[in-house]
Amino acid sequence: MEMICFLWLGFSAFPKYFLFDFAIILFIACLMYFIPNFKFENAVFFILISIQTILNIVNTTMYNIFGDILSFDLIYLGAEATSALTPEFIDWGGFFLNLSLLGAFITIVVILEKTIKKTFIIRKYSTLSSIIAVVLAIQFFSVYLYQFQKTNLNSPVNASSQITEDDSYLFDNFQFKIDAYKKFGYFGFYFKSFSNLLFHDEPSDEEISYIKTGYKNGWSQVNSDALMYDDNLIVILCESLDFYAIDPINTPTLWSIFYGENSITATNFYARNRTNVSEGIVLLGNMPRDSSLSSIVKKGYNFEFSLPNVFKNSSQKNTTTTFIHANTKSFYNRDITHGINGIGFDNIYTIEDYEGEQNLKPFHEWISDYEFIKYFADDIFLENERFLTFFASISTHGPYNNQNQYFGEYYEKYYNNLDEYKIWMENNTEYNYPTSEPLKTRFENYKCAFMDFDKTVAYILEQLKEKGIQDKTNIVFFADHNAYYYNLCNDIKNVDKQDFSNLYINNIPMAIYSPKLVNNLNGQNKFEKFCNTYDIFPTICELYGLSYNKFMCQGYNIFSNEIENSFFSSNLNGMFDDKIYSLNIEEIYYDQIITDEDVEKFTTNAIKFYEKQHYLEESYKFNIQ
Repeated sequence: MEMICFLWLGFSAFPKYFLFDFAIILFIACLMYFIPNFKFENAVFFILISIQTILNIVNTTMYNIFGDILSFDLIYLGAEATSALTPEFIDWGGFFLNLSLLGAFITIVVILEKTIKKTFIIRKYSTLSSIIAVVLAIQFFSVYLYQFQKTNLNSPVNASSQITEDDSYLFDNFQFKIDAYKKFGYFGFYFKSFSNLLFHDEPSDEEISYIKTGYKNGWSQVNSDALMYDDNLIVILCESLDFYAIDPINTPTLWSIFYGENSITATNFYARNRTNVSEGIVLLGNMPRDSSLSSIVKKGYNFEFSLPNVFKNSSQKNTTTTFIHANTKSFYNRDITHGINGIGFDNIYTIEDYEGEQNLKPFHEWISDYEFIKYFADDIFLENERFLTFFASISTHGPYNNQNQYFGEYYEKYYNNLDEYKIWMENNTEYNYPTSEPLKTRFENYKCAFMDFDKTVAYILEQLKEKGIQDKTNIVFFADHNAYYYNLCNDIKNVDKQDFSNLYINNIPMAIYSPKLVNNLNGQNKFEKFCNTYDIFPTICELYGLSYNKFMCQGYNIFSNEIENSFFSSNLNGMFDDKIYSLNIEEIYYDQIITDEDVEKFTTNAIKFYEKQHYLEESYKFNIQ
């Protein structure tokens, strides 16, 4: 089953360290030998083989969508992942292949049961003891085999190469998930993933000292001379925003934001993560991989370094921080993670707090962002108090297979402007208007969702002007990921869905709307260097003169010289800058001319990122600050 699944995913048939698989299978088989009831033994076998079938189906599906696979640390996201799943996501080839294998196993067992009728009754105690001794010997051999394989993992010649070459390091932390799955095999990967969930090796005294010292010395000073010091801040996570969502005909406000004279647009911004991860990175400057934020909050971890907390603590003015999103509070456990005892928002407004005319129906049937923001306008755009508002859009979230009942006005406008839009699109973009009916429908639904978002942004700007706070309010827009539903982004950008190394698919919009920033930069409207989601937090902190903890940051201020070292690692799978993509640092992929200097820079930044991530994980797991 593993061999066939690996080949289906495009891997080699055997994992590099196949003895993990052999040892664990042998151990399980010996355990099953001691089950006295034959029917119960069969039941255990069918349960185990069914679990492998289910995991194989999940993995072929996840790899088809994200290039990711399931590990036990992601189980807490199961409800969210299930609600977001539609039948079109499933890799039906892998689905039927694995079900066929399961059916074959069951058939073989049934045939053997009916064919082999003879039983053997052991009458001598010495014979039974001998059989048990042999089985136990095999059991001990399987444990030895596992340890033998573990001690014979590839190790680097130099300590400096640990992250890139040390498979023992990979085995202990799974920094590169797909690489670990390929090397350790199905049983080795999931056994270690499960044990990591239950047991954590305590950090050494040296590691604890390093983390505490780094955290203590990582705080910057408040800079009251900063350009945006004491201004209001609105951060907008633009769900599934891609460049083809923006045009001057259907989304004129977004067009003016990303291509107008009052914003700085990052043309070389890249990202590829689930929404909750992108959100966490911007609010924390980093994101744990091995632990859920909700479990960290429950342990009493101090998030004094989060954006809401440093925003409040770096000013003498009364400041209110608000998170607003038209989904349920429990989605991604935001009711646990985002409040005062967690990330630090004073107020959280979700669909439970909304009493307007629209209703959030099952996943995929979103209410209008415009309607939702309008309902809470007086609570989130404050005239007499400094504020930070983090708004995560929802009406733009896929799938885009059906028309939204609340978007009637947008469809009417879209169809009325369609001819003009097609001409504009043909003459001004590298995209072609879809021709197939399914893609055309999804593209229209996607565009109309962003027409609602466009109206929302226009309303926000109007509110700031009406309240007289437009000159002291800046807005940061960023996309969390591309429009992956139904592979829309792949079709529109003409990139194969399995081509995860094609960096073009991850180039998405990000902009800072701030006339004063543009004036300070002598009218510059574009930032063309590579940057990513991790760079948003430190950029905000330095523009606002906030006292923030650089030790907890994985990114750089985009206006500093350090931005040359910007590097992106996805919690889904893979790492990249704007030239190179890799799964494990060693094996690199690129679709343009690169130099040895590019490779060296990529490797250096990757190692630096993963070394810091190790200490951040220790800080979160063991509450070290």
